[in-house]
Formats: sequence, C-alpha cells, structure tokens
Amino acid sequence: MLGVYAAGRILNAKTARSQLLGGMVMGIGMALGEESIVDPRYGHFVNADLAEHHIPVHADIPESFDAIFIDEKDDKVNPLGSKGLG
Repeated sequence: MLGVYAAGRILNAKTARSQLLGGMVMGIGMALGEESIVDPRYGHFVNADLAEHHIPVHADIPESFDAIFIDEKDDKVNPLGSKGLG
C-alpha cells in the first residue's frame, strides 16, 4: 500500500509519516477486521464495545506499505504553509 500526500510544509517528517501510516492501518482494520452485528429483531448493535473488535496496530500489518509527501508550497493556508494531517 502506498499513500501519497500533498500536506503543505511538513514541520516534523517523522511524526507526520507515523500519523499517515497509522491512518492507513486504521483503514485496513475498518475494511477487513471490524464488523458491526445488528440484532435483526430490534435493530440494536449486539457488539457495542471494543472487547469484541479486533483493532489492528502497526505490528499486525506487514512492512509493505509506505507514505510519501509531495512537495507543496501553500502560502494561502497560513504564514508557515503547514496543514493538519488529522
């Protein structure tokens, strides 16, 4: 998996990359591991707590994914040219 991001001026490349990789891990978890089970009789969620969800972490995902940044100068956002990654 490869994520390419235009995120303005990166102030701390290590933490920015870690945040983007964490977002990809969360996306993989939502797509493959999380399931909401609904009781068909009443429409209530049966598994309403985190004890019944497998939430992946970086150690669960192989190292075959990366996040890279596109150099972007955006002087209209703010004087630093930085944007939020969250």
